Amino acid sequence: MTFDFRLQNIMTFDFRLLLLLFWTGLSAQEIDSAVEETDTISEIISETPPPRYIAPYAKLDSIARTVRYDGNLEKATYELTKSYSSEIEKTRAIFAWVTANIAYDYKSYNKNKRTDFPKCKGKDDCAAKFIKWEADYLNNVLRKGKGVCDGYARVFKKMCGFAGIRCSVVSGWSKQYINQVGRMGALNHAWNVVIIEEKPYYLDATWAAGYCTRNEKGELDAFHRSYNDYYWLTPEDRFLRNHFPKDTIWPKTSKADKIVYRDQPYINNHYLSSIDILSPESGVIKVKMCEFIKFKFDLRYVVRKMQVNTNLYKNPRAWVLENGEKVLDGNALKKQKYVDLQDSDLFYEFEYEVLDRNLRFIEVLFDYNVALKFKVEVVD
Repeated sequence: MTFDFRLQNIMTFDFRLLLLLFWTGLSAQEIDSAVEETDTISEIISETPPPRYIAPYAKLDSIARTVRYDGNLEKATYELTKSYSSEIEKTRAIFAWVTANIAYDYKSYNKNKRTDFPKCKGKDDCAAKFIKWEADYLNNVLRKGKGVCDGYARVFKKMCGFAGIRCSVVSGWSKQYINQVGRMGALNHAWNVVIIEEKPYYLDATWAAGYCTRNEKGELDAFHRSYNDYYWLTPEDRFLRNHFPKDTIWPKTSKADKIVYRDQPYINNHYLSSIDILSPESGVIKVKMCEFIKFKFDLRYVVRKMQVNTNLYKNPRAWVLENGEKVLDGNALKKQKYVDLQDSDLFYEFEYEVLDRNLRFIEVLFDYNVALKFKVEVVD
């Protein structure tokens, strides 16, 4: 199967409408969300992480990450892009630099620190004050080398402007938690859309840069830089698995569907780039008693064992941590139940029969790790 990064065409968007997003008064905590599951064990993966499609840009990325910022962002952008003639190479160089040079400001997130937007009256006054405010804001992000998602998105947009790349900041809902199936998630995130050769492409520099962990109090306690190429030019249908734009210009000019987004199944971050869910069609499954739910996945790597957990039954946890290392619990392995996979050279398929009206959710495990979650509604 080819991995096509091209997106559906959308009409040229009006940048003036997006300026309205800058005066929302959101706090840092409202602007961004945590990116790490609270259950660290379930995040441990027994296989090598799926391929991230970075090979074509390995040399470009390596060079871009050596460019230093000396207080002049336009100069840094020129150094990054001067050797490239294509828009996509320039955009990639900027993306590689931003994700390597800005850390997530988890302390601001924990403090629920609010962004102080300028007060203004009239078009000219607002335009002038916004230009100064944004310059100060970007300088602060770049000087500290850290920011929340709004900082990542604005720095990326500014650098694209210097390079002649059309780019906009988009704000909206995001989802990363296992209990958010059937919910919109938090209206607290920001990302970018670029126009390259008259086609729109989605990027999320914040989530591409790394992830945060939480302490026992539920606070973010560290940022871990871990580049994730999934959020570089993500195809629209995949990007909308966990992002949805707030501004109505986007749903009207793309195939974004709020209900489809809301009802997406949970997909563990480790599997986002490697799976197509062919069945069920939604993360919210309505089913009658004694009916079978058909699961069918297209996976780009081998899964040896597949299991199902529900609110009615959970397999014993197979992976445990001993002295900081991941090991399999031999006693737990003896108690595991596995699904009967149907013979197929192309897909992973199995069926689950609904035998209890109290069934509320189904988790699908790949090699003892929670990979997917579906919400279930048993109807008459």
